[in-house]
Amino acid sequence: IDSVVWHWTDTEASGYSENMLEVWNYNAAWSKAPNQTRDISANTIRLTDLAQFGEFAILERSTCPIINVSGVYTQNMSYTGAPNNVSDIQNNYFACVVINADDVVFDCNGYNITGDGTDAGASGWMAIVVNGSDNVTIQNCPGISNYTYGVNLYQSQYDVIRNITTFNLSNTAINLQSSNYSNITNNTLMYGYNLGTAIVSSSSVSNRISDNIIHNMEYGGLQLYQSNDTDIINNTIYDGRALLLTQSNENRIENNTIYNITGSYGLSVAFSNSNNLTNNTIYDSSSSGLLITNSLNVRIFGGRVYNNGYDLRVEGRSTEPVGSSQVNISNLIFDNPSGNYENFTNLSMNDSLPPGEQYYINWTTN
Repeated sequence: IDSVVWHWTDTEASGYSENMLEVWNYNAAWSKAPNQTRDISANTIRLTDLAQFGEFAILERSTCPIINVSGVYTQNMSYTGAPNNVSDIQNNYFACVVINADDVVFDCNGYNITGDGTDAGASGWMAIVVNGSDNVTIQNCPGISNYTYGVNLYQSQYDVIRNITTFNLSNTAINLQSSNYSNITNNTLMYGYNLGTAIVSSSSVSNRISDNIIHNMEYGGLQLYQSNDTDIINNTIYDGRALLLTQSNENRIENNTIYNITGSYGLSVAFSNSNNLTNNTIYDSSSSGLLITNSLNVRIFGGRVYNNGYDLRVEGRSTEPVGSSQVNISNLIFDNPSGNYENFTNLSMNDSLPPGEQYYINWTTN
């Protein structure tokens, strides 16, 4: 049969998400009919080149959808697994929710998305993938867990991720790959193991990462790699690894609180130029509170550091020009180890460090 059209009325569709309606065929078992095109405005689904016969039904896809049409999608049950192949994004990876369309709102609506790792042959799993799609919002997901990646934005722009919670992920909770002008806000990202990192931005520009709570990430808190013009504002990072900029320029790091960082720095700027660090509070980092390595025109305005291995460490490694570091500090407070603003130092300085040299500044009673 060349073409068959199924139709429904608005009354029949009441209570269903029309963007998830599909024609399925029963022949010993139910399976999705191939070659179908949905037209929501006309309330139709058209099948072409139909070679399967038997019983047919219009069903609502209930778990792990592939979204190819713009619209609002509201989750009405918890999803489990990762049945959808996304090897075009990362080889031999599978995902639960895949968004291939612009102008989509995907609302978890308080339901969970949980990986089960059932495909032992897969290299990894993702909970939600935005694949080359713009103006996508992902929101209200209280439990994304047991995947390799949580939310992956791939070559996408003007997207929003807000009010999600992730835990028990083995790699990155929110991953921005060549994705720009997006807003990552009001999320709780915690308990990542192995390569567990809260947020990674690579080869991306002009994103805003704000008001997130990040803790107990085994490998990294928030990392920028070759990502420029990013606002990192009002985030709280603790009990794990913290914040790293590498080969990333002209970013603004403001009003973040970073503490209890074990075996690592609180905030590191490495091989990155013209970054502004404003009013950040960093304490109880076992290595360095602030670490500046081979970076030019680093501007530190205000903020407070205390009870770190080194409160401030500046390094000029290798040879010129990459070996140099330049810092301009205005009113950075070096507080006593109790952090109670007693016997503190308010430091302003402008310094250039040649290759092969380093120094550190700590609060002391002397």
